[in-house]
Amino acid sequence: MTLKGILKNSLELLALATVAITQPILDLYGRNLPIFATAKVSEIEVAIFLFMVAVLPTLIAVATEVLIGFIRRGALDLVHRCLVGLLGTIFGLAITRQIGLSIDVVAFIVSAGIGFGITTALHRWRGVRTFVSYISALAPLLMAVFVVQIRPVFSGSTGEVVASNSNNPNTPIVLIVFDESPLFALLDGEGNINAQRFPGFARLASKSTWHRNALAVSQHTTQAVPAIFASKIPKRGDQPFLSVHPNNIFTMLQRTYPINGYESVTSLCPINTCASANPTDLERLNATRLRTFLKDASVVFGHRVLPQGTRNKLPVIGQSWGKFSVGNGSSMDEPSGPKVKANDKFNMVKEGGPFFQLKMYNDAIDRMIADPRNTATILHLLTPHRPWVMLPDLRANTATEYLGDLNPPEGISARTDYQKYLYQLGGVDAMISSLMRRMEKAGIWDKSLIVITADHGISFEPGLMKRTTDFTDAGQVTDLFTIPMFVKMPQQSLGAIDDCAVTNLDLLPTIMEISGVATSVEMEGASLVNSCPVREKRKVTTTKNSTEIASSFSMVRERSDRYAKWINRDGVLGRIAGLAAQQGVLGTTVTTTQTSTAVTAWRSSFVEMFKKINLGVGQTVPALLVGEIDVKATLPQGAEGLVAIDGKIAGIIDELSAAQAGTLPFTVMLDYTMLTAGPHQVSLLLHTKDNGRDVYENVGGLTR
Repeated sequence: MTLKGILKNSLELLALATVAITQPILDLYGRNLPIFATAKVSEIEVAIFLFMVAVLPTLIAVATEVLIGFIRRGALDLVHRCLVGLLGTIFGLAITRQIGLSIDVVAFIVSAGIGFGITTALHRWRGVRTFVSYISALAPLLMAVFVVQIRPVFSGSTGEVVASNSNNPNTPIVLIVFDESPLFALLDGEGNINAQRFPGFARLASKSTWHRNALAVSQHTTQAVPAIFASKIPKRGDQPFLSVHPNNIFTMLQRTYPINGYESVTSLCPINTCASANPTDLERLNATRLRTFLKDASVVFGHRVLPQGTRNKLPVIGQSWGKFSVGNGSSMDEPSGPKVKANDKFNMVKEGGPFFQLKMYNDAIDRMIADPRNTATILHLLTPHRPWVMLPDLRANTATEYLGDLNPPEGISARTDYQKYLYQLGGVDAMISSLMRRMEKAGIWDKSLIVITADHGISFEPGLMKRTTDFTDAGQVTDLFTIPMFVKMPQQSLGAIDDCAVTNLDLLPTIMEISGVATSVEMEGASLVNSCPVREKRKVTTTKNSTEIASSFSMVRERSDRYAKWINRDGVLGRIAGLAAQQGVLGTTVTTTQTSTAVTAWRSSFVEMFKKINLGVGQTVPALLVGEIDVKATLPQGAEGLVAIDGKIAGIIDELSAAQAGTLPFTVMLDYTMLTAGPHQVSLLLHTKDNGRDVYENVGGLTR
């Protein structure tokens, strides 16, 4: 094969690889730069990523052609056509994905047809070959555009800093920003923090000022967290990087305080300042980090081009900004659940979920306690944010199927989402309790300024988006923008309630005033030290538009009342395993009169897990049980399945109400407190009414 022929074929392969692989990936990553902030990748690793996306596919294809051509010259044309057809088919998959072909077989046939058509056209028509060769010029152009797009990720700044009045600050600072945590979920029926359900938050409220009329300024993490850390209203197009927000809490305090910082999504802290949270962030080339990032890229590419059915087999990508391949997927296909090594409690989710956030949290508190100096501990933790896999006792839940950002219609699925969320919020409550206990034991609680808040909320309103709003539904807006905010001033010992119209922009000015650090940086919030902001309306923004809203605590209580119709607010968290009207039967035993003939069997792939339940952080237990029920006859309205663990009712299956004969899928939340260490017997009872009389029939034990 001549050099000219190799060049001609190379340009064709480069053109097709560019439109089939390079453009979809670089376009998506270039428009979603927070992916790089989450991954904490270095410039060298991004360069390797760019090479593997934009150059390596063509190199592999050309090398394959040259090698086979060297071995067997007669096969060269066939190999080239096959490679062109393969790349053309991938391009076809991208097209079928865009036009919405959802049937996998049809999508693959159409894509193969596109690949065959491209191969045939290149072989027959010189004009097509010339045109495709011109397209190859897109490759360096796309790379150049991507390099320009990604500049904010690495073009950092130390920001403007004015030294404090003292190089030995007397007030330790703790700012913890949780993620996706609305205020309504914490309330009881009287509008107080639900002490039975969330004792950690209730104790925090008893020792701090609860700003119960607090408002987030954005419902999008990449806007909301920089707004908190820089006290600036988000602007459209802002990116969560130090180069965009050079004057922020980290840069303002770094000359005065040892910074103990961790950011899960943003990159506002100078890398040397916050490296203690994850020392590998300082490494210019980390093989594990790069491998995870590249795996994520392959998952993202699969979601970008593959049809629906095949896409569903991939790890989900809608619950976080990265690390999709290490823990965000569903465990529904694993009968025994994710494995947890004894020496690595967080192995099952690694850096992909709330257990990694728990590890980062514990590590930060360890550093704060161990440091004899007064530090500034500043954390943004991606929890109770999805995926909802954590239980209140810090064990792991099963069956974390991702349903997307659109809330399901009113019914069982909507309620199950809220149940999973409440369980994980209980895990956050355990973290709050641990923080208070450890700081008190170390003798630093009283003198510290402690701020606990969230970047934004989440809505479970059926049929609406969990996080996206056009501001037309007042209830959804309340869910998204009203947040917990607790501020404990130094030496504050008694709790207080504040209904001033505050926003999370007010936190940085408050911290700066208490710390004694003087700065000329203008902030858009107001200090809450001895002041009460008066704002008839407060500005909030999304990635698309912004507005001003009037909000009050009474609106939050209305939302709490709304969700209480699904899940009763009375009792401990284990009692959320049923509708509000079903709470009385949970934890009780009932006597069956006979064996059911209408419901004959039930099964779940999680049955083996009940043979040995383990305790301990990260241990997986089947608190969310999914499976199938065999229904042999139509059931009456109001029929329900009672799941009993060792004879006590632990959960209620509502799908049986008016169920028709057939195989019925079910999902049921169980009272996690009944999943104690050791083996357990799990059985199902059918509950119906006969002239107002309760009838309980035995279905039998759970099978596989």
